[in-house]
Amino acid sequence: GNHFYAVKIGSFEFESNRVNNNFNFSVQVLDDKASILLLYDQLHPDIGFWQRMAIQDNRRDIEVTHISDFNREITDYAFVIFMQPNAKFEKIMRLLVDKPVNYLIQAGGSTDWTFLNRIQPYLESINTESTPQALISEDEDFTYFNTSPLNFDKFPPLSNIKDGIKLKQKHQSLWETTNEDEQQVFLFFENEKGRNVFLLAENIYRWQLFDQHLHGSDLQIKNYSNSILQFLSSEKNRNQLE
Repeated sequence: GNHFYAVKIGSFEFESNRVNNNFNFSVQVLDDKASILLLYDQLHPDIGFWQRMAIQDNRRDIEVTHISDFNREITDYAFVIFMQPNAKFEKIMRLLVDKPVNYLIQAGGSTDWTFLNRIQPYLESINTESTPQALISEDEDFTYFNTSPLNFDKFPPLSNIKDGIKLKQKHQSLWETTNEDEQQVFLFFENEKGRNVFLLAENIYRWQLFDQHLHGSDLQIKNYSNSILQFLSSEKNRNQLE
């Protein structure tokens, strides 16, 4: 915000013009805290997961709002997480066509793929099938950012992994399933309009629980998730400083 200051300089005994001895000025300090918005229609345990991952860093805060209650400017946020969107999200998501706001879409069993197919240009579901559960591994070809170590082989499977995805733009995949299909699960798109991410599975909250159980803390999953959230917010912050 704006910080206001006053400077007063002492005068000489024979100084005739003392008007310039007092000077008021203000300094605008940019808030470097990244504000994240999470919009949902139906409650899900993964909402709590993203909340906990966001607030681990005091340079971030997160606002969790039901889609019907949101009435602010979408550009007020560093990025947006859309939790299993449906047609109720249309008004907000249409704004993203012209507004450079990064976002993460998490899909799952409640996602309206007919809506999602037409509201964004990055991927398309060509069938209604999904894999109920699958173990996950990291794609070694991912280069958008570095990740910290994570014991994927010890974590439980993710659920409702979307099958039949047609990719329409250049992307990189961070995660894939360990089954013979090697389905891409966590997709990252980057272009001149921004950064857009799709997590095509749910129940990631269980990873945090297992991290706590395995190591006595959830530091591994927090450090790993921090890289993802930083990727989504860094471009917006950089533009504010230009």
